[in-house]
Amino acid sequence: MKRDHDLLRAILLRVEEAGPGPLSESELAIDGFDKTMIGYHVQLLDDAGFVQARFLDLQQRPVPVFTVLRLTSTGHDYLDNIRTPEVWTKTKATIGEQLRSASIEVFAKVAAEIAKAQMGLA
Repeated sequence: MKRDHDLLRAILLRVEEAGPGPLSESELAIDGFDKTMIGYHVQLLDDAGFVQARFLDLQQRPVPVFTVLRLTSTGHDYLDNIRTPEVWTKTKATIGEQLRSASIEVFAKVAAEIAKAQMGLA
């Protein structure tokens, strides 16, 4: 399965929008993506330290059963930098052709630089 940076962003936005408290996989429905794809991307966000999540019986189920507990401080920082469509579009344009092979850390660094530039800090 390929990583989709737009889906990672959509998940972070949805978790933030839901507010405090756990968010189950059924509450994290995102148009255009099935539960397997969303579950995989929640795992990636958990691996990267952007969310804290719990997964049940990953080996016994074809579709991950999970609960997102919260955004981490790192997740909030990343989301703050990529929240606006303008910064997100510029981030993807800057990464350009490398989009599919760029790591989430590269996205975070590029977005942070674009956000700084917009605030006149770069």
